[in-house]
Amino acid sequence: MVQKVKDFIAGNKWVLIPVIAVPVLIILFIIIFATGRGGAKKTTIADNAVPGVLRAGIVVADDQYAYKDEAGALLGIEPELAARAAEIENVSLQTKEYTSFEDALTALESGELDALFGRVSESNPLIGQRSVSKSYGQSGLYFLTGRYDYTDSLAMMGGKAVGIYAMVQPVSLSIPYIEGVGSKEYTDLGLLIQDVIQGNIDLAVVDERSAIASISEELQAQEIMGGPVENYVAVFNAVTPHLSAVNTAIDEYFDGLAAEE
Repeated sequence: MVQKVKDFIAGNKWVLIPVIAVPVLIILFIIIFATGRGGAKKTTIADNAVPGVLRAGIVVADDQYAYKDEAGALLGIEPELAARAAEIENVSLQTKEYTSFEDALTALESGELDALFGRVSESNPLIGQRSVSKSYGQSGLYFLTGRYDYTDSLAMMGGKAVGIYAMVQPVSLSIPYIEGVGSKEYTDLGLLIQDVIQGNIDLAVVDERSAIASISEELQAQEIMGGPVENYVAVFNAVTPHLSAVNTAIDEYFDGLAAEE
């Protein structure tokens, strides 16, 4: 017995195929298709993890969260949290220092890091859908202004030009009177600073760390009066035992602060 199978690709010709061969051909097709789709195993971020090691990236700055002493040792709240998390997990700790959040985030995305510390606000749009720890610190937003300009509120700034650093843009929407100014978002902090100095904008809204780093003979910074607060978190690519350990370390950190009061 035979079955007529119409071949639409080969000029609508009729091809005779034994009925018993049809199931076999279907099975072969499925196997070939699945093999072709699978190909070589792709390397994932999980594949890059190092057993028994917590690889922590830390953005270093001259503040209490991460700084270097005169001998070059890395100190501060974030290195201490990373070290305590490694102890809790009973794994070794490898830290890598960065001078910018963007570079550290790139390393996290590539699988070079397990965790990222850097006074990262939980509202930072660059975090995306990544897992984050509990908050271990917080700070308000700051205005960057010209020297001797002590503006700390937008109450009397209606119609003025205000630059918003992209890293704080989501939380900046809660600044009192922000709706009354002309705002412009900047992804480049250097360009934002330059525009304040040159008078292209009246002031800039930035995070605390950027504000401190930008103070110069031409610029000063003031915390925004009644402004929103940023909560700092550690960032991970996924939910891992490292995340749980960091959260436990954060709990212990706050317990220690409470005991000192």
